Amino acid sequence: MMYYKDLIKQVKLTLTINLCDVVLLYKSLLNCVNELRDRFDDYEVKGKIISKCENYEKDDQRKRNISKRLYKYTENGVILDGKEAMKINTFFVIIDKLVLELSERSKAYTELDSLFNFFSDLLFICQEILKERTKRLVEKYSNDLDDELYEKCLHFKQFLNEIEIKESDKKSPGMFLKILREKKFFATFPNLDTALKMYLTIILSNATGERSFSILKRIKNYLSNSISDIKVSSLASFSANSELLESMNFDDLINTFTATKSRKRQI
Repeated sequence: MMYYKDLIKQVKLTLTINLCDVVLLYKSLLNCVNELRDRFDDYEVKGKIISKCENYEKDDQRKRNISKRLYKYTENGVILDGKEAMKINTFFVIIDKLVLELSERSKAYTELDSLFNFFSDLLFICQEILKERTKRLVEKYSNDLDDELYEKCLHFKQFLNEIEIKESDKKSPGMFLKILREKKFFATFPNLDTALKMYLTIILSNATGERSFSILKRIKNYLSNSISDIKVSSLASFSANSELLESMNFDDLINTFTATKSRKRQI
């Protein structure tokens, strides 16, 4: 668990993170995990402090004498002490499993990013590459996009060159979509609007579902006899998104509710 905590500290996802940044984070995280293979001694010291045990259980056990007549290759075998057994049979196994799982997820995100990441370079990419990349994206999502995407990207690129944009926003697909929405150009650039929304709404977390289900189960068990399923599910959504909920202003909603529900009594 100690090295799991160290890994979690390496990555902190935010609401504004994009797919390109996630790909870079996965690559750096893979490098960190691989480097952990050489840090077994550090975790051994931490483990001894937590467990308050100095010796491995295997070292305290009486060694068994194995008959060489039953095992043909016993004389060439290697007998591991407690430390080496823990290192090879547990620590390295966990590291290798983490590397495998992270590599699979990194591959999936990298493939997605290769389809959409040209939006970050929209102002700087040449027409030939832009045409090739938009064609790949349209072929992948033919039910949502059409061949006009290339022309719309060229048009929007020229539009961006005509307006003032901060240097930090010139490679921000989120800012491009915000401009489309603020200026109500989503009808003029429908394919581009759809493609940007697809890119920016790709789920970048692997644990949200588990967390939501655990919250839903906890709330349903507590309120199962007094509230309907629809309201319980809504409460679970509020709990799972508590940070967003705390930033919202509910004064208008409360005033509307109280005005509707209040009973006027004639005196």
